Amino acid sequence: MKISLTKRIWLTVAVIIVIFTVLVVYIIPNQQEEFFTETFNNEAQNLTSIVALGITVGNDKMNYEVIEGAMDITREDTRLKYLVWIDDFGDTTIVPEGARIDLNIQNNDTILTQKKECITKKGTSYGYVLAVFSKQQIHDNMNQIRFSAIVVSVVVFMIGILLGLWLAKTISNPVIAIRDAAIKVGSGDLTQKVGTTGVDEISELSKAFNKMVDDLSDAEVKINQKNQALSKSNSDLEEKNNIISIEKKKSDKLLLNILPEKTAEELKKYGHTKPQHYNEVSVMFIDFVKFTHIAEKLTPEELVQEIDYCFRKFDEIVIRYGIEKIKTIGDAYLCVGGLPEVNNTHSRDCIRAAHEIHEFLLVRSNERKKQSLPFFESRIGIHSGPLVAGVVGINKFAFDIWGDTVNVAARMESAGEVNKINISRSTYSLVSENKEFVFENRGEHMAKNKGNMEMYFASIAKPT
Repeated sequence: MKISLTKRIWLTVAVIIVIFTVLVVYIIPNQQEEFFTETFNNEAQNLTSIVALGITVGNDKMNYEVIEGAMDITREDTRLKYLVWIDDFGDTTIVPEGARIDLNIQNNDTILTQKKECITKKGTSYGYVLAVFSKQQIHDNMNQIRFSAIVVSVVVFMIGILLGLWLAKTISNPVIAIRDAAIKVGSGDLTQKVGTTGVDEISELSKAFNKMVDDLSDAEVKINQKNQALSKSNSDLEEKNNIISIEKKKSDKLLLNILPEKTAEELKKYGHTKPQHYNEVSVMFIDFVKFTHIAEKLTPEELVQEIDYCFRKFDEIVIRYGIEKIKTIGDAYLCVGGLPEVNNTHSRDCIRAAHEIHEFLLVRSNERKKQSLPFFESRIGIHSGPLVAGVVGINKFAFDIWGDTVNVAARMESAGEVNKINISRSTYSLVSENKEFVFENRGEHMAKNKGNMEMYFASIAKPT
């Protein structure tokens, strides 16, 4: 059947209108909706993650200003219906205050939920954050886009009907051009333009089409700008997270210099520690002999420098034997074997460490003798028994030990001799069968406030 050119043009116009309508009313809005939804989900997830991170860091550092700052971020987001932090004790913190919450709420057409656990890298949990957002903004944007699309489609459709038959011959080429351009736009090419020569309706249609493409192109630019801003925000967040991670490592390292690892972890997790009773440990006291006399021969700077050098070496030795340094008191050095991790080698470890300390001081004294410099010699006392250990104080808190075992160890040191390891009867009973050591029974000696106590000199057996 022969179809007239006018009808062909009309059919062509009709097809183009249909394609254009589908693109504008369905495909492009759907693409926009997917983009808005994805962007919204990412922003909601980032906001929830930032709050969870702030809560985690704040709890780790016991800095509630950080927690409050993290919660305050949410107040600037108008899309947030409410955010609730549920800690491990079941307590809740709600933003905004007084909001009605539903901890079992699920995602639907109007609501988006985000949940984030507040867990440190070491596995410490501070509960979780539940954020509930309204999708109304997305719905409003899409309604506006769809309304605009419908308006544009209706306009285009009416123009096509009114002008299709009247300007069949004069609009065939422009219509074909518009059709082809519309198809390319639908595939994502927003650089397409059609000719707008003349002052007739087809020319207006071409202008409308070009304006639509320009609007879509502007929208694409804005979307790309938002994506770049979001990418930069994510980059800044990652950088801040890296800074937080570095500072956390520094604080953890500093804390481990003050407290045993197990005690430090307990303090970070609960904000306090429980005193621990140990049935049997070995306490070792090291004290420099004639310290005051030697100190008078050195400047304050030289004295502190020499003490620091010696105590650093002591630290290296006791760490190697798994002995916990407690503190230094002037020229005295206090450490304990068998805590915080209980073991059966604490007495042997202390004697071995004491022997290495004397060996180090001997080498050091020979070096300083050659330079005609004063040098330190020491007495070392060791006693084994029960004690209590724990953290005391709020500011400048410290890990310390208490009990009669500490006092007896101090008496072993004061009743000892230079370059000798003086041990109590209780320590001797733990190592007497060890062929690695040689013992000298000193008999009973007077110990301040303790009366006569049986003492032994311990040394490392020389290889045969």
